[in-house]
Amino acid sequence: MYSTPGGIKQYSYPKVVGSINRAVTLTGEAFFEVTHDKLHPFTVQAGSVQTKVLGTSFKIEAFKQVVVSVATGRVQVSKLNNAGNAERLLAVLTPGRMINYSTATGKADIGTTDIDELRDWTQGKVTFANASLREITETLERWYNVDISFSNPQLENIRLSLIVKATVPIQHPLDIICSTAHLKYKLKDHQITITNNN
Repeated sequence: MYSTPGGIKQYSYPKVVGSINRAVTLTGEAFFEVTHDKLHPFTVQAGSVQTKVLGTSFKIEAFKQVVVSVATGRVQVSKLNNAGNAERLLAVLTPGRMINYSTATGKADIGTTDIDELRDWTQGKVTFANASLREITETLERWYNVDISFSNPQLENIRLSLIVKATVPIQHPLDIICSTAHLKYKLKDHQITITNNN
């Protein structure tokens, strides 16, 4: 299992090694590489969603929505009932496929994902392709444990394409963002404000 800074917020696993079930409960964001073991399936519970695999590598984001993206192998994603049992199959995903499940609405959207970008994430690198500034800053907030606000709400809708590395100080991605979008920022403690450059 791999995580970038700020990725995993909370996870737990059985303390008895060698148990029949290999199960993890996750809140946050993590990439898993699972050894094939047909007799001992590996499961990850993220909120009300369960991902079950036999041998694969995949990424889960468990924040406001649960996103499961597959790099290799095959996973089964199910909705759990209140008792914690799988009640509805949401998708069976193969490499390059992903599902975005909204815990608020119960809606599941299935799409594609870039396998190279999934692997880059394990090295602390994320590629944003035509992403809104709000989407980018939400990721930075998680990674660096900061709060980012905008002096003008319209700035959130600016769209950018860039690569961000979590292994550098936050000033580095902020400098790139502001230089590209002709903005500026103020940083004080863990509070960042992005403003127009005028």
